Amino acid sequence: MKKLLAKAIILLLSAALVLPIAGCDGDTKPIDSGTARWLELLNVIPERNETFQDVHIDTNLGVYIQDLAFLRELQAKFPVTEPYAVLKISIPGSEGLFRHYYDMTDPEADIEEEYRETIGFTFDDVDQMVSSGRQPYIYEAYRGTFDKTEIDTVVKIGTRSEDLEVVQYGGMEYYRWGEDNAANLSARTHVRPLGRGHRLALPGDFAFWTVWDEGVETMIDCYNDTAGSLADIDEFKLMAEGLTILDAFSGYMTTGTNSYDEAQDYLKREGLPAREGHYDRFTLSLEETPLLKPYTAMATGAGLDEDGYYLAIVLVNPDNNTAEENVSLLEERISNTRDIWQGRLWSEMATRVTVESQDRLTLVTLYGLPVEFWPDRFGSLSVVGSGAFEPLLVHE
Repeated sequence: MKKLLAKAIILLLSAALVLPIAGCDGDTKPIDSGTARWLELLNVIPERNETFQDVHIDTNLGVYIQDLAFLRELQAKFPVTEPYAVLKISIPGSEGLFRHYYDMTDPEADIEEEYRETIGFTFDDVDQMVSSGRQPYIYEAYRGTFDKTEIDTVVKIGTRSEDLEVVQYGGMEYYRWGEDNAANLSARTHVRPLGRGHRLALPGDFAFWTVWDEGVETMIDCYNDTAGSLADIDEFKLMAEGLTILDAFSGYMTTGTNSYDEAQDYLKREGLPAREGHYDRFTLSLEETPLLKPYTAMATGAGLDEDGYYLAIVLVNPDNNTAEENVSLLEERISNTRDIWQGRLWSEMATRVTVESQDRLTLVTLYGLPVEFWPDRFGSLSVVGSGAFEPLLVHE
């Protein structure tokens, strides 16, 4: 199995795929195989900004991607011992299909076997994962080595098999258990914490997992290239390019950047937690240190090389000049502002810092402890909340 996974990821990373990416002057340039790896995952997440069942879903505001196969390659190539990094960045996702895969509260449970007996595969079979949306309407996609025959057998005899329907859609089948987003607390398991039935589709080497029909069907449409996806949006193409340049194995992508005015409006509305020093550190970042120039999208991720784990930051700017301006501004902010939680200077917390620009991109790496911050500390304030939000990347 390990040899097959290694071969699969090598083929994936070396495959040549040429897609258009917008330059600052409207021209296009080819996308390399590394960027294509990210775009293939973004291609199954629909572009959506609307309200569904009283829940506002905007996939542009937050997409989480992890390339676990690439991480395993890097860990084999660069063995390191920092436990904080491994614990923080190897998580399977706090709200997804595998949220209880490493549940330590039930030491007697054979959770891996429960997954295998319920859906026919486990987290060990997953090479890559991507998700976006808002609870409970999350688009989840897993890519890896899945035995579709085994899955078909298992779901037809496993938990909630009495509710199972096989639905034809978009030239393929998907599995549906019960009504949209319907919970059944008597059927709770580690796989289904609220007993929801979910939908499962298996196009190509993907597994799609949602709680509603329209969700999985829209993902199938994206897979078939009959619906718009995040991979069609220039900002996401550029974020993917930046994460590739920085050799990241994970990424959080968003067009929800935070301006000074937006941050102040949010803080007036929601306030700050009553934590010692929190207000002073926000004031330092927002009032006493020059802000970044406005940019249009941002990605944060994690990488690993011979110097250890690092936080990767990609800013997508409106033009090349802004990208260059933000280099010096970010250097100043890294040197003079502190993290919100413990008040440490970013420049002292990081064991090494690099800041540069390439065309419209401002690219940053911070080695060491900052890598822990990649998944959920720099996104839109409306998503992250003032208690966890780090104002390092606030712009004018």
